[in-house]
Amino acid sequence: MAEEQDKAQKTEEPTPKRREEAREKGQIPTSKEIATAALLLTALGVLYLGSVTMGDALTAAMTDFYRFNDWLGMDVDAVATAVEAVANHLLAILVPLLLPLAVGAFFVYAMQTQMNISVEPIKPKFNKISPLKGLQRIFSMRGLVEFGKSLGKVSVIGGIAFITMTMWWGTLLTSPAMTVGQGLSALQGIVATILVLSVIFFLILAAIDYAFQVQQNEEQLRMTKKEVEEEQKQTEGDPHMAQARKQKHQEMTQGRMMEQVPESDVVITNPTHLAIALKYDRSEAPAPQVKAKGKDLMARRIRERAEETGIPIVRRKEVARVLYDAADVDDIIPEELYRVIAEILAWVYDPQNQPRPEGAETTPQRARGV
Repeated sequence: MAEEQDKAQKTEEPTPKRREEAREKGQIPTSKEIATAALLLTALGVLYLGSVTMGDALTAAMTDFYRFNDWLGMDVDAVATAVEAVANHLLAILVPLLLPLAVGAFFVYAMQTQMNISVEPIKPKFNKISPLKGLQRIFSMRGLVEFGKSLGKVSVIGGIAFITMTMWWGTLLTSPAMTVGQGLSALQGIVATILVLSVIFFLILAAIDYAFQVQQNEEQLRMTKKEVEEEQKQTEGDPHMAQARKQKHQEMTQGRMMEQVPESDVVITNPTHLAIALKYDRSEAPAPQVKAKGKDLMARRIRERAEETGIPIVRRKEVARVLYDAADVDDIIPEELYRVIAEILAWVYDPQNQPRPEGAETTPQRARGV
């Protein structure tokens, strides 16, 4: 009941941090059936490609084994020599088979886990030896599914063996009269039939099982709303504190901008919603810089500050809109505004000899140097 209530509360999708922590702990959806299918497919390929070599080695091993008719009459050295000869032939069969299987197993593991290496799953955990926990795992949904898979696999493998024996029954009846080569060929056919049918079965089972493992893993990773909030607090801090810091930063930024308005050369408005204060100093930047910007209430404060300190105000709607959108505080103005801003600044520096720019509301009260 407690487990069902816990699942009902986990309504939130896992966060990237939760997924990364799960990967570090080795909690990655994998399917044993994919590995089984890959190993069987590898074995089938080895049998197909290396059947001649392996058959020759097996024939040589059997020939050497039966060549010694009187094992009881042989001394220890002779027996050791015979066993060594047979063992060498068997190694010639097993090594070409086991090496590709090992490579295939590693490849399947790497493909499923993306080479994620974690020691967490093999760490000793005392709750795993608890009888109560063990019973809960056995009768959990995952445990029942694993039991059903095992039962189904045994039944299907038994069916595959029965079908294979039925297909090769006539050959098996005549096997006592076969030569070694004929017997090996028949054995190869039987093994190949079992492998092909098993590969087909395990590929289907692997697709179903992997989808189930992914779905189960997603359910385990799901989070409650409280867990999401706690994670946000850990990564970003308390939301109220973050909001307070953001507000404090805005206040400091606005205060710095208001201090820079009296040092500006001109304020561009549109006329009430936006206000941008500009200053041109060749020693600081190659083009005029934005020293303050704001909209609505902040724009009114910039405008009032400019009026208090005698900074000329020019009403140019399009210019103000482009400046506000394209440049932040301390940025230089966009290149497409160089000409129009140059005309405005020329009037600011020398209002007596330059034509009054469109939208100019106040006349500069003091000369300005470049």
